[in-house]
Amino acid sequence: MIEPAAPEKPAHTAPRPSPVKLYQNAEELVGKPFRDLGEVSGSVCQTTSQGNAPSLTTARKRMLTKAAGMKANAVLLHQCVVLSDSNGCYRQALCQGSALNVSEQ
Repeated sequence: MIEPAAPEKPAHTAPRPSPVKLYQNAEELVGKPFRDLGEVSGSVCQTTSQGNAPSLTTARKRMLTKAAGMKANAVLLHQCVVLSDSNGCYRQALCQGSALNVSEQ
């Protein structure tokens, strides 16, 4: 009896970034040592009035992904807003924050 071949695994799978904690309020960081790695942002563009509305959730996720790429383990959120007629977009969802490396005590 011939056994079916095992499915091939992809040659390279991108490692999943470690989860990045989102801090909504600076008071949550009181007493926690951290290093500021710089500003980080994420955005979603709606190019026409008929396009899908931009999602703040997606903009936030993109910001966290960028922070993970900076080796951050946290982001202090500054703001998430929806802008009209901005950067060539009909509407744009934009989130901005500070990428942080928070030390565990």
